[in-house]
Amino acid sequence: MTDMLVALDEVLTYARCPLEWYWENRAHIERPESVMTLMADAVRAGLGFFYGGFVPTLVAGVEMAWRDWARDWDKSNLVTDLSTYAGERNAILMSFRNGDYKRPGGQLYEVPQMTAKFRDLMHTSGALKLGAALDETARSVGLILPHSVEKGFSVLGDAYADCLDAVRQNLKTLPARSIVKGAAVPYRTRIPGGLTLLGVADLVVEGRPDQPDAVILEVHQFERDPYVRFGLGARDLRVIAATLAEPNPEARPEGAAAVAWRKVDRVDFRYWPTGEVYNFRGGANLGALQMLVSAAARGMRQGIVVPRALSGYEDCRDCAYRDLCWGEAWQELSLINPIDQARAEALTRLASRVRGAVAGDDAAAAHARQALLEIERQLAADGDDSQAQCEALAEAFHTLQPAAPAQASANGGRHADHAG
Repeated sequence: MTDMLVALDEVLTYARCPLEWYWENRAHIERPESVMTLMADAVRAGLGFFYGGFVPTLVAGVEMAWRDWARDWDKSNLVTDLSTYAGERNAILMSFRNGDYKRPGGQLYEVPQMTAKFRDLMHTSGALKLGAALDETARSVGLILPHSVEKGFSVLGDAYADCLDAVRQNLKTLPARSIVKGAAVPYRTRIPGGLTLLGVADLVVEGRPDQPDAVILEVHQFERDPYVRFGLGARDLRVIAATLAEPNPEARPEGAAAVAWRKVDRVDFRYWPTGEVYNFRGGANLGALQMLVSAAARGMRQGIVVPRALSGYEDCRDCAYRDLCWGEAWQELSLINPIDQARAEALTRLASRVRGAVAGDDAAAAHARQALLEIERQLAADGDDSQAQCEALAEAFHTLQPAAPAQASANGGRHADHAG
């Protein structure tokens, strides 16, 4: 029986905000380009260039990604201006880290960018004026900038500077090019209940010499969190899925080399803003993964859309789709498709009646579970085609009918042959 395929990125988007998932995967509105994703995109592209052997250093790989964008945007001087801004900003940050400027009690500043001294130094260096020009360039090429209550620096310039700073923070702990088997490698994780999760490992690294068929998978986090701890990584769905991953060669990009392994020895969770790396070996919480992915998959199949926007605009500040949700059409937006909701409730009632009918018969219950999974898969495949869904249910009912008595096969068995 074929498993239902669920993309891990879709699950994560749906968990973050079902309405964001709806715009991209149901309404098929292309995700607007946002400055907030450029750091992750540039570093991942740089990793591909570096570990693919196209550039001598990771810094060169990241710079190549930005030069490619500047050429696409027809902004030939953009990378030069970004480099100037990043040099000034990162030098000022380093002076804070080195203790040149401290709190009144002598402690180092945890967030130097929030201090008046940092702003004064940025202004004196000319970085503030250059940053404002960079953001105007970003708007002119259609990039989405976050709506900040108080923005003193350049969003585009900071994205470029963060790339270079993150590379510097991680250089000592990144695996050597000689032991990396591949970057952005697709994998799949089989989950009990007929689900297969499709993901991408940021890096696949050779395992220990005594286990040539084992690998280390890296999961990369680029967004800044107030606190990054071991416990957060242990609960991250990407880490759990990677712990149980197996190769998915059918999904690899055209021309990419196949990467194979028999066992995941360890998963490394890399937090790029600080260079912290947490190691996880075995013990994945498969039950939590199954519960969360199954719930998200059911919600996605039935089109259940409850927006995070209901909790306030602050939660939507950096979302590329925010203008669709908070525009003039918000009051007329249908958040839940009543037809899909009715079908979901009908299927739930059906499952309840089937469980009641086979109660006490373990063998029948096992067959009934498989039948219900198959019905759900068929309904999901038919999308919004209600006629096709009715036909699928009718076919399922027909195949479960008891066989006709032998004496009913008259006229040379023509009807029996036809039924078979």
